[in-house]
Amino acid sequence: MSFRSSSLALVFVVVWCDWTPVCLTELCQPSPTTTALRLRLMKLDHGGNSNDYTEDKTTGPFEVTLEHSTSTCDGKEMVHIEATVIAPPRRAGPGYEMFPGVGYYKFHTDPQVWEEARRTCAKEGGHLVIINSDEESKITQQLFARHPKINDVQYNDLAFIGFHDMYTEGSYVTIYGDPLDKTGFTRWFHKGQPDNAGGVPGEDCGSVHRNGGLNDLTCTSKHAFICEQEMW
Repeated sequence: MSFRSSSLALVFVVVWCDWTPVCLTELCQPSPTTTALRLRLMKLDHGGNSNDYTEDKTTGPFEVTLEHSTSTCDGKEMVHIEATVIAPPRRAGPGYEMFPGVGYYKFHTDPQVWEEARRTCAKEGGHLVIINSDEESKITQQLFARHPKINDVQYNDLAFIGFHDMYTEGSYVTIYGDPLDKTGFTRWFHKGQPDNAGGVPGEDCGSVHRNGGLNDLTCTSKHAFICEQEMW
């Protein structure tokens, strides 16, 4: 998890002075004899690139709150209207499970190399999971517990997640370029990890162990992986 929010809010501000629109945003122009305003119906889409993932991600109606006030402008009445539009949390893609207050997660048992795993998550509208807390680490343990045996992988107890040290050996960053030590979770699964085992090219891609701790893996090895979609 890298960012969390329960909703998306958009604010539109409209001001009339002497019944002449000074700032007009998605509203019908009023007549000189009335202050009645009608909001145009707006379809708001959010939650991913439509080229990657086309399923509708809205889960309920948009909430619209209108605030109205009046004052004077050059001796004439001024009407100020502020509309706040709050979007509902997006719906997760197929196979994602919601963990309330944390996010949506999907455990992929079809083994892929790290880069393919990253692209798969992106196509689903998510990303390789970034563990930000002990709570999120426990979620990965719960997901692992449902899959005691994963076929066709090098290590049954590891799954790719969203960090690496491809740029500088030993300097781990997330898929967004943020330092791993700024994520809020840096517990490695075993003493001596990370160890960059295996010689050249070494282990430059991040993974999580069945016990919820971090590990490094060879990027070209094939493993299970965990995708995440934010709750925003």
